[in-house]
Amino acid sequence: MSLQRLLLTFCMFYILYSCNNEKEFILENGIIIEKFDSIVKDINRYNHDNRIYRPNSTFIFNYNYSKNGKNYKFEKNGDQWDFTSTDSISSNTVLKYKMGIRSGLKPMIKYNPDYNQTVIMFSYPPIESNNVTGLIENKHNIWVHPPRESMFRILELNPFPFIKSPYEIGNSWTWKLNVGDKWGDYRWKEWNGTILNEMYYEIIDYKKENTTFGVLDCFIVKGTAMSKLGNTKLTAYFNEDFGFIKLDYLNIDGSKIIIALESIDSK
Repeated sequence: MSLQRLLLTFCMFYILYSCNNEKEFILENGIIIEKFDSIVKDINRYNHDNRIYRPNSTFIFNYNYSKNGKNYKFEKNGDQWDFTSTDSISSNTVLKYKMGIRSGLKPMIKYNPDYNQTVIMFSYPPIESNNVTGLIENKHNIWVHPPRESMFRILELNPFPFIKSPYEIGNSWTWKLNVGDKWGDYRWKEWNGTILNEMYYEIIDYKKENTTFGVLDCFIVKGTAMSKLGNTKLTAYFNEDFGFIKLDYLNIDGSKIIIALESIDSK
């Protein structure tokens, strides 16, 4: 093959490859998502540009639940779960949880062929339970589904961790979510049917925060969720290298949950 023909073949391949991997960004229900041509079948197409939440890494968080001046964790008892005082911790108590970033799109694509998020799995040792859901990370925004096992089910009524560019104080945006009654619980709030949670976010500050990784610069995102059940709030601390390093929730019943990133295990 002549050099000219070789160069022509290379150019044709490069053009075809580039076209097949082109993507566009579209706004879907307040979140900017990646949209690829239908011929792109790369199972990691939604993960390649993740700077923070990279596949095969695990984010480990500690948490504290407080209500009426008392601090609690939770533990699983058979098919049920209960709050337990931090003074009564046992081998069944969940002290931390893990968020594993998975490669590919399984198992979500099995149920939704158009699934367009990075797949994540939450685990809650010592409970033998895993929750699979997703997050969205791209140059325009980062949106993360919270854990939702046992006590963490209350967070479905709160603003989800969410930040949009430009990362500047004063930037604001909205998002909304329908929340079904399966997320209700007599220990916080029960309702029938589906309620609409309308959320408003704003970057309100940029400051240093003490963490297990040292002192980090963080954007402070204030989120408020409003529904017929009442209001909930989230103050999220976001670092451009480590992601959401602290989440301070005010729940529907006036209780609080503070979640802090403790470590990252990268394989």
